[in-house]
Amino acid sequence: MIIDFVKALSNLKNLGAKQDAVKRSLVEQTEFKANKDMTIGVETEFQLIDSETHAPVPFADDVQKIFSSSKNITPEASLSMVEIITSIQKDAHGVEKELGTLYEELNGIAMSLHAVPLANGCHPSVHYRNVQTRGDERYLDNVNRFQHVMRQWIACGMHIHIAMKSERECIRFMNFFRYFIPHFTALSASSPFWQGDDTGLHSNRAMLNEALPTASLLHSVKTWEDFQQQVKTLEVSGVIKHIKDLWWDLRPSCHYGTLELRMCDMPTNMQEMKAIVAFAHALAHWFETNGEWLVHMNPPKVWIARENKWRAIRHGLSADLIKDIDGSTTHMRTDIDQWLERITDSVTKLGYHDEMRTLRQMMAQGTAAERLRQRWQQTNDMHAVMNHCLAEFTSGKPVYVKPAAAETKAEIALLTEAKLSA
Repeated sequence: MIIDFVKALSNLKNLGAKQDAVKRSLVEQTEFKANKDMTIGVETEFQLIDSETHAPVPFADDVQKIFSSSKNITPEASLSMVEIITSIQKDAHGVEKELGTLYEELNGIAMSLHAVPLANGCHPSVHYRNVQTRGDERYLDNVNRFQHVMRQWIACGMHIHIAMKSERECIRFMNFFRYFIPHFTALSASSPFWQGDDTGLHSNRAMLNEALPTASLLHSVKTWEDFQQQVKTLEVSGVIKHIKDLWWDLRPSCHYGTLELRMCDMPTNMQEMKAIVAFAHALAHWFETNGEWLVHMNPPKVWIARENKWRAIRHGLSADLIKDIDGSTTHMRTDIDQWLERITDSVTKLGYHDEMRTLRQMMAQGTAAERLRQRWQQTNDMHAVMNHCLAEFTSGKPVYVKPAAAETKAEIALLTEAKLSA
């Protein structure tokens, strides 16, 4: 009995020591790097696919070895995926300039391997079983926990980092941007297909994300202490091993001292990517001088936020958003228009007028998800859909679908050029 008691006491002490160690590691992980200016950075994810068959190819490590700067490229869970990362930039113009150079290098290296980068939310036709995964410890741990949900995660997104002056400011901005999760989901939507089927959604990537318990909509966080307590509880209980295991749509990125916007599909072209980044940056600058907005307009209740995000996933920019607990609604396009008017001063200060015109063009003529669906409806051919994606990435701008089954001359020229270069 005495021996059993001593063992039990020893186990309790070991448990307490383990919990203290966890707390120390969490303090280290949640130490926030303050920034002086509201700079930005962007992470963009790509599938590497065969230039002829469009099947994913496991060339990520080869591309990374050849890439000129290891700081600008990282591997992903899939051996056919890479992430291209910018350095710290003053604004969306700097992001565009740097990404233009990085994309050109990525495209050139991929072509030397008889591959091309695919920029969209989900590969339209591949089955997840045909994609080779990296199989590192973190990925295997996640597969063990999430099973089928993690095995089918072969989606690509864009993450926007906005520098914050303090951890408390980060929480305030995070609560502000909660309102815009549906807007960015709809504007960036580029994944209407999954394993060869039209899902009826605008963003299947967002729907895949919804299935992960530590992803999608963040929990209610009012203070930095709330955030720290949630992270500690999740780690002590074995839910997460690192803050990066929180795949929330909005997340403090403590190491960089940024608020990270993670709800976007990977845009198919540079022009729309820059417009979406500029919109986020302009909104942040507006809120910096209009912080009282949160007093009058609290973040949406969880059930309203979830329903609004679902409507954006399903209907894109055609969604009607719930405004309040009375059930009144507003059209997504109308709401974006009103915000574009509201942030005019920030747009002028940052020189984003062209980018806001691109947003209005997207609302008038359709997003990538709509263009890809139109191509599918015209051709009933996934290769035509893939070629459309590649044409938009190569041209750096949206390619609008003409009312004809054949590819446009512009697309044919771009694709021919790409194949000749390969």
